[in-house]
Amino acid sequence: MPTSLPPVVAGLSSIAHEYDYFILDLWGTLHDGVSVYPDALNCLDQIRRTGGKIALLSNVPARVSSVRERIAGYGLPQNMYDLLRTSGEEAFEALTQEPGYTDIGSRYYLLGPEHFDDIGPGTRFERADNLRDATFILCTAPHTRSVRVEDEMGLLSQAAEQKLPMICVNPDLSVMRGDRSYLCAGAIARAYEDKFAGRVIWHGKPYRRAFSSCLAALGASGTDRVIMVGDTLHTDIAGGKKAGMGTLLIGGGIHATTLGLGPEDKTIAPDKLANLLNGSQDLPDAVLPYFCW
Repeated sequence: MPTSLPPVVAGLSSIAHEYDYFILDLWGTLHDGVSVYPDALNCLDQIRRTGGKIALLSNVPARVSSVRERIAGYGLPQNMYDLLRTSGEEAFEALTQEPGYTDIGSRYYLLGPEHFDDIGPGTRFERADNLRDATFILCTAPHTRSVRVEDEMGLLSQAAEQKLPMICVNPDLSVMRGDRSYLCAGAIARAYEDKFAGRVIWHGKPYRRAFSSCLAALGASGTDRVIMVGDTLHTDIAGGKKAGMGTLLIGGGIHATTLGLGPEDKTIAPDKLANLLNGSQDLPDAVLPYFCW
Protein backbone atom coordinates (compact mmCIF):
# COMPACT_ATOMS: atom_id res chain seq x y z
CA MET A 1 0.00 0.00 0.00
CA PRO A 2 1.20 3.59 -0.59
CA THR A 3 2.75 5.12 2.53
CA SER A 4 0.67 8.27 1.99
CA LEU A 5 -2.27 8.98 -0.28
CA PRO A 6 -2.54 11.99 -2.59
CA PRO A 7 -5.14 14.53 -1.46
CA VAL A 8 -8.68 14.27 -2.79
CA VAL A 9 -9.81 17.74 -3.85
CA ALA A 10 -13.40 18.91 -4.23
CA GLY A 11 -12.80 20.85 -7.44
CA LEU A 12 -10.13 22.01 -9.83
CA SER A 13 -10.40 25.54 -8.41
CA SER A 14 -8.47 24.48 -5.31
CA ILE A 15 -5.28 23.89 -7.31
CA ALA A 16 -5.82 25.76 -10.60
CA HIS A 17 -3.85 28.80 -9.44
CA GLU A 18 -0.68 26.68 -9.48
CA TYR A 19 -0.84 26.14 -13.26
CA ASP A 20 -0.92 28.08 -16.53
CA TYR A 21 -1.28 25.13 -18.89
CA PHE A 22 -3.89 22.40 -18.55
CA ILE A 23 -3.48 19.23 -20.62
CA LEU A 24 -6.72 17.30 -20.44
CA ASP A 25 -7.61 13.78 -21.41
CA LEU A 26 -10.86 13.45 -23.33
CA TRP A 27 -12.59 10.10 -22.86
CA GLY A 28 -13.34 9.45 -19.17
CA THR A 29 -12.40 12.99 -18.20
CA LEU A 30 -14.54 15.32 -20.32
CA HIS A 31 -16.96 12.86 -21.93
CA ASP A 32 -18.06 9.21 -21.70
CA GLY A 33 -18.11 8.43 -25.42
CA VAL A 34 -21.74 9.54 -25.63
CA SER A 35 -21.94 13.05 -24.20
CA VAL A 36 -19.93 15.65 -22.29
CA TYR A 37 -20.02 15.30 -18.51
CA PRO A 38 -22.38 17.79 -16.81
CA ASP A 39 -19.74 19.98 -15.12
CA ALA A 40 -17.08 19.83 -17.82
CA LEU A 41 -18.03 22.90 -19.85
CA ASN A 42 -18.23 25.13 -16.80
CA CYS A 43 -14.83 23.89 -15.65
CA LEU A 44 -13.27 24.62 -19.05
CA ASP A 45 -14.85 28.06 -19.05
CA GLN A 46 -13.44 28.82 -15.60
CA ILE A 47 -9.93 27.79 -16.69
CA ARG A 48 -10.12 30.14 -19.64
CA ARG A 49 -11.44 32.98 -17.46
CA THR A 50 -8.35 32.67 -15.25
CA GLY A 51 -6.08 32.87 -18.31
CA GLY A 52 -5.16 29.22 -18.49
CA LYS A 53 -4.41 27.53 -21.81
CA ILE A 54 -6.18 24.25 -22.52
CA ALA A 55 -4.88 21.37 -24.61
CA LEU A 56 -6.89 18.21 -25.20
CA LEU A 57 -4.57 15.21 -25.50
CA SER A 58 -6.32 11.99 -26.42
CA ASN A 59 -5.33 8.42 -27.25
CA VAL A 60 -8.18 8.16 -29.74
CA PRO A 61 -6.84 6.40 -32.87
CA ALA A 62 -8.14 8.99 -35.32
CA ARG A 63 -6.96 12.23 -36.82
CA VAL A 64 -7.67 15.61 -35.24
CA SER A 65 -10.15 16.75 -37.89
CA SER A 66 -12.51 13.81 -37.33
CA VAL A 67 -12.16 13.91 -33.53
CA ARG A 68 -12.91 17.64 -33.41
CA GLU A 69 -16.15 17.01 -35.28
CA ARG A 70 -17.01 14.01 -33.10
CA ILE A 71 -16.56 15.78 -29.75
CA ALA A 72 -18.51 18.78 -31.03
CA GLY A 73 -21.36 16.32 -31.49
CA TYR A 74 -20.94 15.24 -27.87
CA GLY A 75 -21.36 18.89 -26.83
CA LEU A 76 -17.74 20.10 -26.67
CA PRO A 77 -17.30 23.02 -29.11
CA GLN A 78 -13.91 24.10 -30.48
CA ASN A 79 -14.00 27.48 -28.73
CA MET A 80 -13.65 25.74 -25.35
CA TYR A 81 -10.02 24.70 -25.91
CA ASP A 82 -6.81 25.99 -27.48
CA LEU A 83 -5.33 22.78 -28.89
CA LEU A 84 -6.37 19.25 -29.79
CA ARG A 85 -3.81 16.47 -30.23
CA THR A 86 -4.53 12.78 -30.79
CA SER A 87 -2.45 9.63 -30.96
CA GLY A 88 -3.96 9.11 -34.41
CA GLU A 89 -2.57 12.42 -35.64
CA GLU A 90 0.80 11.59 -34.09
CA ALA A 91 0.87 8.24 -35.90
CA PHE A 92 -0.10 9.89 -39.20
CA GLU A 93 2.73 12.41 -38.79
CA ALA A 94 5.17 9.62 -38.05
CA LEU A 95 4.10 7.65 -41.11
CA THR A 96 4.42 10.66 -43.38
CA GLN A 97 7.45 12.48 -41.96
CA GLU A 98 9.83 10.20 -40.09
CA PRO A 99 12.58 8.34 -41.95
CA GLY A 100 12.57 5.75 -39.18
CA TYR A 101 9.58 4.04 -40.75
CA THR A 102 11.48 2.97 -43.84
CA ASP A 103 11.91 -0.50 -42.31
CA ILE A 104 8.24 -1.55 -42.13
CA GLY A 105 7.58 -2.16 -45.80
CA SER A 106 4.77 -0.58 -47.76
CA ARG A 107 1.48 -2.37 -46.93
CA TYR A 108 -0.50 -2.26 -43.70
CA TYR A 109 -3.19 -4.56 -42.38
CA LEU A 110 -5.84 -2.61 -40.46
CA LEU A 111 -6.61 -4.24 -37.14
CA GLY A 112 -9.63 -2.16 -36.23
CA PRO A 113 -13.02 -1.02 -37.49
CA GLU A 114 -13.43 0.78 -40.79
CA HIS A 115 -14.19 4.12 -39.18
CA PHE A 116 -10.66 4.17 -37.74
CA ASP A 117 -9.00 3.96 -41.17
CA ASP A 118 -8.24 7.67 -41.54
CA ILE A 119 -4.55 7.25 -40.60
CA GLY A 120 -3.21 5.15 -43.47
CA PRO A 121 -4.83 7.15 -46.30
CA GLY A 122 -2.66 10.09 -47.31
CA THR A 123 0.56 8.25 -46.54
CA ARG A 124 2.79 6.32 -48.93
CA PHE A 125 1.47 3.06 -47.47
CA GLU A 126 -1.19 0.91 -49.10
CA ARG A 127 -3.77 -1.12 -47.25
CA ALA A 128 -3.54 -4.90 -47.63
CA ASP A 129 -6.74 -6.92 -47.85
CA ASN A 130 -5.37 -9.73 -45.70
CA LEU A 131 -2.59 -10.33 -43.22
CA ARG A 132 -0.51 -12.49 -45.59
CA ASP A 133 -0.03 -9.56 -47.96
CA ALA A 134 0.85 -7.06 -45.24
CA THR A 135 4.27 -5.86 -44.13
CA PHE A 136 3.02 -4.36 -40.85
CA ILE A 137 -0.11 -4.09 -38.71
CA LEU A 138 -1.83 -0.78 -38.01
CA CYS A 139 -3.67 -1.51 -34.76
CA THR A 140 -6.35 1.04 -33.91
CA ALA A 141 -8.92 -1.03 -31.98
CA PRO A 142 -10.58 -4.46 -31.97
CA HIS A 143 -12.63 -5.16 -35.06
CA THR A 144 -15.83 -5.10 -33.00
CA ARG A 145 -16.68 -3.98 -29.46
CA SER A 146 -17.40 -7.56 -28.34
CA VAL A 147 -13.88 -8.82 -29.11
CA ARG A 148 -11.70 -10.10 -26.25
CA VAL A 149 -7.90 -10.24 -26.35
CA GLU A 150 -8.17 -14.03 -26.53
CA ASP A 151 -10.13 -13.72 -29.77
CA GLU A 152 -7.15 -12.08 -31.49
CA MET A 153 -4.56 -14.74 -30.59
CA GLY A 154 -4.80 -16.54 -33.93
CA LEU A 155 -4.16 -13.33 -35.84
CA LEU A 156 -1.30 -12.35 -33.52
CA SER A 157 0.28 -15.79 -33.86
CA GLN A 158 0.22 -15.51 -37.65
CA ALA A 159 1.63 -11.99 -37.47
CA ALA A 160 4.46 -13.23 -35.25
CA GLU A 161 5.26 -16.00 -37.73
CA GLN A 162 5.58 -13.36 -40.43
CA LYS A 163 7.58 -11.14 -38.02
CA LEU A 164 5.29 -8.22 -38.73
CA PRO A 165 5.84 -5.04 -36.72
CA MET A 166 2.73 -3.51 -35.20
CA ILE A 167 2.00 0.21 -34.91
CA CYS A 168 -0.33 0.70 -31.96
CA VAL A 169 -2.33 3.92 -32.27
CA ASN A 170 -4.05 3.72 -28.86
CA PRO A 171 -2.06 2.51 -25.83
CA ASP A 172 -5.21 2.42 -23.64
CA LEU A 173 -6.21 -1.04 -22.42
CA SER A 174 -9.92 -0.26 -22.11
CA VAL A 175 -12.37 2.62 -22.26
CA MET A 176 -15.79 3.40 -20.84
CA ARG A 177 -18.66 4.11 -23.21
CA GLY A 178 -21.61 5.16 -21.11
CA ASP A 179 -21.51 2.66 -18.25
CA ARG A 180 -19.78 -0.18 -20.13
CA SER A 181 -16.11 -0.99 -20.59
CA TYR A 182 -14.66 -1.91 -23.99
CA LEU A 183 -11.29 -3.27 -25.10
CA CYS A 184 -8.77 -0.89 -26.68
CA ALA A 185 -5.82 -1.42 -29.02
CA GLY A 186 -3.29 -1.25 -26.18
CA ALA A 187 -4.48 -4.55 -24.73
CA ILE A 188 -3.95 -6.30 -28.09
CA ALA A 189 -0.54 -4.71 -28.63
CA ARG A 190 0.58 -5.64 -25.12
CA ALA A 191 -0.41 -9.26 -25.77
CA TYR A 192 1.60 -9.18 -29.02
CA GLU A 193 4.66 -8.05 -27.07
CA ASP A 194 4.22 -10.28 -24.04
CA LYS A 195 3.02 -13.54 -25.59
CA PHE A 196 4.67 -13.44 -29.02
CA ALA A 197 7.67 -11.13 -28.53
CA GLY A 198 6.25 -9.02 -31.33
CA ARG A 199 7.68 -5.63 -32.16
CA VAL A 200 5.30 -2.82 -31.25
CA ILE A 201 5.72 0.87 -32.09
CA TRP A 202 3.59 2.92 -29.70
CA HIS A 203 1.92 6.29 -30.31
CA GLY A 204 0.15 8.34 -27.65
CA LYS A 205 0.21 8.60 -23.87
CA PRO A 206 2.20 7.68 -21.77
CA TYR A 207 5.06 8.07 -24.28
CA ARG A 208 7.12 11.24 -24.19
CA ARG A 209 6.51 12.32 -27.79
CA ALA A 210 2.80 12.82 -27.07
CA PHE A 211 3.59 15.25 -24.29
CA SER A 212 6.52 17.06 -25.87
CA SER A 213 4.59 17.83 -29.06
CA CYS A 214 1.69 19.12 -26.97
CA LEU A 215 3.95 21.39 -24.92
CA ALA A 216 5.62 22.75 -28.05
CA ALA A 217 2.28 23.56 -29.66
CA LEU A 218 1.10 25.30 -26.47
CA GLY A 219 4.27 27.38 -26.31
CA ALA A 220 5.14 26.21 -22.80
CA SER A 221 8.80 26.84 -21.96
CA GLY A 222 8.88 24.23 -19.18
CA THR A 223 6.67 21.89 -17.18
CA ASP A 224 6.57 23.49 -13.73
CA ARG A 225 3.28 25.32 -14.50
CA VAL A 226 1.73 22.44 -16.48
CA ILE A 227 -0.74 19.85 -15.20
CA MET A 228 -1.95 16.64 -16.85
CA VAL A 229 -5.54 15.79 -15.95
CA GLY A 230 -6.83 12.34 -16.84
CA ASP A 231 -8.67 9.26 -15.62
CA THR A 232 -6.09 6.54 -16.36
CA LEU A 233 -3.11 5.76 -14.16
CA HIS A 234 -0.88 3.98 -16.68
CA THR A 235 -1.29 6.51 -19.50
CA ASP A 236 -2.36 9.94 -18.24
CA ILE A 237 -0.73 9.93 -14.82
CA ALA A 238 2.36 7.87 -15.62
CA GLY A 239 3.01 9.89 -18.79
CA GLY A 240 2.49 13.23 -17.10
CA LYS A 241 4.79 12.30 -14.22
CA LYS A 242 7.55 11.13 -16.54
CA ALA A 243 7.25 14.37 -18.50
CA GLY A 244 7.75 16.34 -15.27
CA MET A 245 4.23 17.78 -15.05
CA GLY A 246 1.79 18.02 -12.21
CA THR A 247 -0.87 15.31 -12.37
CA LEU A 248 -4.53 15.11 -11.36
CA LEU A 249 -6.40 11.80 -11.48
CA ILE A 250 -10.10 11.92 -12.32
CA GLY A 251 -11.72 9.10 -10.35
CA GLY A 252 -15.01 8.88 -12.20
CA GLY A 253 -13.66 7.49 -15.47
CA ILE A 254 -12.09 4.09 -16.09
CA HIS A 255 -11.38 3.55 -12.37
CA ALA A 256 -14.88 4.53 -11.17
CA THR A 257 -15.92 0.98 -10.21
CA THR A 258 -12.73 0.36 -8.24
CA LEU A 259 -13.21 3.66 -6.41
CA GLY A 260 -16.91 3.01 -5.78
CA LEU A 261 -18.03 6.12 -7.67
CA GLY A 262 -21.41 6.46 -9.31
CA PRO A 263 -24.32 8.85 -9.87
CA GLU A 264 -25.41 8.49 -6.23
CA ASP A 265 -21.96 8.42 -4.63
CA LYS A 266 -19.35 10.99 -5.61
CA THR A 267 -16.99 10.57 -2.67
CA ILE A 268 -13.80 8.53 -2.66
CA ALA A 269 -13.14 6.34 0.37
CA PRO A 270 -9.45 6.27 1.44
CA ASP A 271 -9.32 2.46 1.48
CA LYS A 272 -10.60 2.24 -2.10
CA LEU A 273 -8.09 4.84 -3.26
CA ALA A 274 -5.30 2.95 -1.49
CA ASN A 275 -6.32 -0.27 -3.24
CA LEU A 276 -6.30 1.44 -6.63
CA LEU A 277 -2.87 2.98 -6.11
CA ASN A 278 -1.33 -0.11 -4.54
CA GLY A 279 1.68 -1.12 -6.63
CA SER A 280 1.52 1.94 -8.87
CA GLN A 281 4.91 3.45 -9.67
CA ASP A 282 3.48 6.87 -10.51
CA LEU A 283 1.10 8.38 -7.99
CA PRO A 284 -0.97 11.43 -8.95
CA ASP A 285 -0.35 14.69 -7.13
CA ALA A 286 -4.08 14.93 -6.36
CA VAL A 287 -7.36 13.15 -7.07
CA LEU A 288 -10.68 14.68 -8.15
CA PRO A 289 -13.82 12.47 -8.19
CA TYR A 290 -15.23 14.17 -11.31
CA PHE A 291 -13.98 16.97 -13.55
CA CYS A 292 -15.54 20.04 -11.99
CA TRP A 293 -14.49 23.50 -10.88
